[in-house]
This record gives sequence, C-alpha cells and structure tokens, in this order.
Amino acid sequence: MTVPNPAFRTGDFSSLLTGATKHYLKNPQSTLACSATAGGPGCFPGNIIPQNQLSQNGVGLLTAFPNPTPNFSLGSANLLTTGTNPEQQQIDSGNLDIVPTEKDYIRFRLVHFFYHEDNPFATSNYGNVPRIYGRPN
Repeated sequence: MTVPNPAFRTGDFSSLLTGATKHYLKNPQSTLACSATAGGPGCFPGNIIPQNQLSQNGVGLLTAFPNPTPNFSLGSANLLTTGTNPEQQQIDSGNLDIVPTEKDYIRFRLVHFFYHEDNPFATSNYGNVPRIYGRPN
C-alpha cells in the first residue's frame, strides 16, 4: 500500500523532481504557465508548497492515513501492514436417539457449523476485492 510520506504531509514534494519522470506542481495563485512534466514559472519553486498555502482540510485529511513503514519499499508501496482478520466460528451439534424396540434403533443427528470471515486483505476471483462472507453448513 502507498501512503503519503512525511515530506508530502508538510508540503515538500521535491522528491517528485528526481528520477527520469519529473512531476511539477502548479501554484494556483500564479497566472503564469506551469507544465506538469516540463515545469515553468507558474510552478511552486522546488515543488515545495509554502505552509500558508496548505489547505487545513487537506492537512487534516492526511491524518486518516497511517505513517509509512520505516525502511520499507516495494515498488511504489511504502506501508507494510497486516490487518486483523476477525472470524467467528460456531459449531452446534445434537443427537436424538430413539429405541422403540430391542431390534430397532433410530438416531437423528444435527450439526450446524457457522463461519464468518471479514478479510479486507484477501483477494477473490474478481481481483483485489475484499472477501466478506458467511458460510453456514
């Protein structure tokens, strides 16, 4: 999973200017031209948004994301986590024995197995879709 890194949370997007593909951020308060791939005078200098131009709503929204895992990188992913996998299992069973005569024996057996799993990290036949199912048997 990829989450915003600490620099992004403070408005520092300078890391987007390294590597083969560069991404420039346009300053919405500037009327000058800014290309997302070539830059220009209307872009934020060094891709750093000044603190007074950060949206408080956007900064608040970032608190919903966890911090990245230190020293972890796998492609673009920077968060390694495991989620709880709540499961509920219940097995009910019962027997009813009837002996009408010495030669006859009747047994009724009931077994009810209930299993419920809510696993947001599992995949299904339809791609990376959470599995939520109840499986009564």
